[in-house]
Amino acid sequence: MTKYTQVGSSVEGASLGLQTRKFLQRPPEKDSVLGIVVYPFKLGIFGLAHIAAELAPKTAIWSTKSALSLGDELHGESISGRSEKPLSKPAVSAATGTHRASFITTRGRSFAIIEVGVRALLQKKAISDKSNERK
Repeated sequence: MTKYTQVGSSVEGASLGLQTRKFLQRPPEKDSVLGIVVYPFKLGIFGLAHIAAELAPKTAIWSTKSALSLGDELHGESISGRSEKPLSKPAVSAATGTHRASFITTRGRSFAIIEVGVRALLQKKAISDKSNERK
């Protein structure tokens, strides 16, 4: 089980577990790689995607750099992805003592990639803090 936080890191699996404070499901679209209709999604505000079920055989289709092992995780401020099958309605429950989160499990081959990493958000805040000190 490996955790990835860098922009461009991705996972692919037969099923992905998703957790986020802001879930956005986009309209279905035809995928250029698979040639079938896929169901895109976006996770915002501290998104997490982990492989709940491995692919058999373990071969990446969307990105050759995708992590494929059971339990591999993505952590990011913004994560986008797609699934072969429609996504169910998110279950909303407590994630921390003060925040609720949406939990979704994809069905069928799924892919997720980090668009904005947690580190990028922290660096942006550090730069902002430095500029505020100068004023």
